[in-house]
Amino acid sequence: MYQNTKIWEWLHHNVETYDIDVISMSWNYGYKYIDFNSNILPLIDSLYQKGVFMISAIRNGGKYEGSDFPTDRPYVYAVGSIDHENRGKGSDSTYYSKKGYFTGSATSPCNDERIFCSSYGSDTFGEKALDFVMLGNGVPILLQNGSWVYDMGTSFSTPYLAAAALIAIYAFNKGSFHRYGTYKDPSASEIYDLLKSAASSEDIFGGAHWRTRYGWGYVDLLELYNEAYSEAYYGGGSSGGGSSKRYFY
Repeated sequence: MYQNTKIWEWLHHNVETYDIDVISMSWNYGYKYIDFNSNILPLIDSLYQKGVFMISAIRNGGKYEGSDFPTDRPYVYAVGSIDHENRGKGSDSTYYSKKGYFTGSATSPCNDERIFCSSYGSDTFGEKALDFVMLGNGVPILLQNGSWVYDMGTSFSTPYLAAAALIAIYAFNKGSFHRYGTYKDPSASEIYDLLKSAASSEDIFGGAHWRTRYGWGYVDLLELYNEAYSEAYYGGGSSGGGSSKRYFY
């Protein structure tokens, strides 16, 4: 199962047919399960070249996970969790959080397996680093019995970033159509730069800085929409000031 390439082959052959723009992943195993003689890795690289923006949860536990598949791939970007409110431990399995901080900061050091702490990547920006954080601690979910509870994990943060990427693609297409009369998707690297241009790092730290446990921060969706639309309408290249390719760092 771990070495099965069928899903990647299907994605590779159906990108254009189904207009696949974003792939969101939450995997619970690392490189030790991957057969490097398989075609998985070149298929991932090929999807990126086809314009697909790929992201993966960095996992939970408050520890370094930068070397695990798939987040260590240069074309798969890692997503961690940030808290969106101040909260104490409650009866519905919610845990302490500190608004605007990396999940786990409110209970640091993160040495209790019952407490959700986002993991992180390399302490230098590169292919094994964390790229962005999104909400993941105290996400309301609906159970089959109709009740709402809080849940947590970077597996919730990652779909939030996937949705942000789709907003960027939609706004970019809209700007292109209004200016040129044709729709156009941004490339995967342009999507990254647009997300980066609307990220919160400057709000948190007083300057647009990448940080080990925050990446570029969380994405402001309204700002992202405006950035993507304007880039397609007025600009001719990627937004965000530089290449997102980790090879260049």
